[in-house]
Amino acid sequence: MPTAKQVKIELKYNNHDVSKDFSKYLQSITYDDYEEEQSDELVVRLRDNEKLFQNDWYPQKGAKLSCRVSNKGTKEVLNCGTFTIDEISSNFSNSGDVMEIKALAATINSPVRTSNTRFFEKTTLNKIAQYFGNIYGFKVAGEQGNVYINRVNQTQESDLAFLKRISKLYGYIFKITDGLLTFTSTGSLTDTDVLFTVGKNDFSNVSLSDTGAKVYKACSVKYFNAKTKKLCTYTASRDKGTDTLKLNLKCASKEDAKLKAEANLKAGSKAVKGSITLEKTNTKFFAGVNFQLNDVGILSGKYHIKHSTHDISADAWTITGDIEKC
Repeated sequence: MPTAKQVKIELKYNNHDVSKDFSKYLQSITYDDYEEEQSDELVVRLRDNEKLFQNDWYPQKGAKLSCRVSNKGTKEVLNCGTFTIDEISSNFSNSGDVMEIKALAATINSPVRTSNTRFFEKTTLNKIAQYFGNIYGFKVAGEQGNVYINRVNQTQESDLAFLKRISKLYGYIFKITDGLLTFTSTGSLTDTDVLFTVGKNDFSNVSLSDTGAKVYKACSVKYFNAKTKKLCTYTASRDKGTDTLKLNLKCASKEDAKLKAEANLKAGSKAVKGSITLEKTNTKFFAGVNFQLNDVGILSGKYHIKHSTHDISADAWTITGDIEKC
């Protein structure tokens, strides 16, 4: 692993370069990149024996923090992105004072996490996202997410949680980063090519769990047939698996039931999951990427990164991740 002396860290505070000013006090940086479910996170830890950060240099909540990390002498750069300072923690002790600055993805602000009640009719996933984009100032990118939705209710649910729920329901994940919201189908994520290969010399530890016995063979969803005025069932199936996932969902049509059944069948069909710790620095290791994992016997193959952590300390650049087999 490269030492801190080999690592170049660039920090910007409200778009002002503070890399040089902070370098002598910087203890460590942790960058967590999530594919879904929660905001990306940047944590900056600073030694504060001179009491600068607890006084004149005290950071402000809501300020923007950007970070880029690279190995000196190479062109590889890990661009962590732009974050909003959400929490500031201080620890005072005889061994030295330390300040920890926790920042979240720039557009994940408090109003997005406030509970609301509303409904949407005869629309698409993209249009619903655009509705929130107009409120909070982010752009919706890409052609994916144009799935038709007859009606969906948001009842005492935060706007962020609501977007996550309905995206997952139709087999999509969405991510907001640097003011941009993108939709991606879960199928296309695992279908993309591998970006790199990891073998025995590239990792220090891999822990995998094969839960094939729990993989669903089919998923059944009930829907109301407007022509026959009867409650019907649509079942999506696959070659492998042992059980049927039965969902009690409101579906406006057979097409709606088909989309939900197929999406939830895929979501419940990930047999091999685990974690990995890399031995070498890899600036391409982040959530959403596929890679080839070798030297783990019959479990070798194409894997997808769900969550990655880059921890840069005084001693090393450590990379860990949560992965699942495609």
